[in-house]
This record gives sequence, C-alpha cells and structure tokens, in this order.
Amino acid sequence: AHLKSFLTNFCDPTRRQHHLNNGNFAELVRPCDLVVITSREERVAENLTCNLDKGPVDRWVVLRWTFEKQVPEFCQRFFHCTMDDGKTTAEQKQAAADQVVSALSDSNMSDNFRTLPLIVRMVCELRLDNQTLERKHISSSQLFERMSRLTWKRSKQRRADKLKAYGDDDKHESAPLVDGAELYDWVMDQAALAGYQQLVSDAREDVTAIQLQTTTIENDVGASRKLLPLWAVLLRETGLLRIDDTTKQARFPHRSYLEFLCARHAA
Repeated sequence: AHLKSFLTNFCDPTRRQHHLNNGNFAELVRPCDLVVITSREERVAENLTCNLDKGPVDRWVVLRWTFEKQVPEFCQRFFHCTMDDGKTTAEQKQAAADQVVSALSDSNMSDNFRTLPLIVRMVCELRLDNQTLERKHISSSQLFERMSRLTWKRSKQRRADKLKAYGDDDKHESAPLVDGAELYDWVMDQAALAGYQQLVSDAREDVTAIQLQTTTIENDVGASRKLLPLWAVLLRETGLLRIDDTTKQARFPHRSYLEFLCARHAA
C-alpha cells in the first residue's frame, strides 16, 4: 500500500500541481522533473511549447478520454445535436449513444484505441448513417476504411466541382476523372503512398506532415498558377486531410490514420 501511494504521488504527472499547492507534498516535486506528455506533433524539433532546451516545461495533455465518463458524455452530446430534427425523441437519442458505447466496449480494440476521440467520433458518425455496429465490423482498420468511404460519399457534390476544374486545366494528371469506386481507390492509393514515403523518410522531425508537390499550369495568355495534387484536393473535400495553403503541407486527422494508410500501402 505504501509503495502504491509513493508511485502514485511521485510518478503521476497529474498530481504535480496538487503537490505544489500542498505544503506536505511539495518536496515530491523537483525542478528536474519535467513533464512533457503531448501529441507527437508538439514534440517536433524547435517546438516552443515543449522545447526542453528552453527551460522548465510542465505540460500534461490527456490524449484519450475515460471510457466510463467522457466517452458516454460525448456520445450523448453528439446525438443530441445531430438528431435534433424535432422528430427524434430523447429516448432514441440516448439509445443511439448507448449503442455506440456498447459497440466500443464489445470491440476487439485496445483501450488505447477505443478511448481516442477520433475513434469515438467515427463510430458515432457510422451510427448516424445507420451502418452496422456489429463487433466483427468494429476494428481500427475497418473503422478508418468505413469512415473514409462515408466521408467520400458525403462530399460527392464538392468533388464534382474539383474534378471539373482539374479536367479542364491539368493535362498531366493520371487520375480517372470520372467519379466512382475507381477514383476512390486511386485517391486512397495515392494518399497511402504519400503517407508511407513520409513515414519512412530520413527527415523524421514531423512524420505527420506531408509536403505536397505542386504543378504549374499556364493558360493561353501566358498566366500561370500552381495546382495541388488531385488526390490531396479531393481528400481535403472529405475532411480527412488538412492543407496549409501557404506551406503546402498536408496533415491527416491523427497519426493512427497515417499508420492505417501505410498498412494499406504495404498490403
């Protein structure tokens, strides 16, 4: 019991502020105990938030929710907002939230995955789309694949506008310019290749950021403009890719999605 109490008080970074405020335990907090538990993106080189060379850092970021409290609370809020059509009853909203929590609980995913906010949100989106939440269909890889297809389906009109623009301007694209399953597979293959190349590259300071290459297009009067790769433009329309228009860097919603793409590429 004494050893457990010692480990909890001495090693748990969430107890640091408590100890600092409590004179009896202040000696447990040493200046050399720097707490840096954050996302990988914040641990990149020269990040001011978590740069240990710049002085003391005490940063504790919870990257996962608690399954007993925070996951059910999010599910309840999600369906309360998305099913607010004046027809769905409070009982039906609660039932949808309970189905998501039950599906996550029964899945074969580890606690590290089932408590990720991204994973919880994806299962909620699938339930909202009335898709099956059977145990055999709830795994990290299946969720990423199903969510990719769902967001692809939802972005159909936005994709049509982008396809028309690229069909008129870019004569060098090898993509199928007719929307459908073939285009989806091509986009995912290109994204998987780009993600894999970034993950295994020598410049590993920021493995989640993909540097996009642009293509210069000139019109009949000599004016030119730069086009991003079509796969990245279409994937951004689904919400699965964020692109900084200044740096031309692209990011996926979570490192685990990048790992899914790498597995897809390797397969």
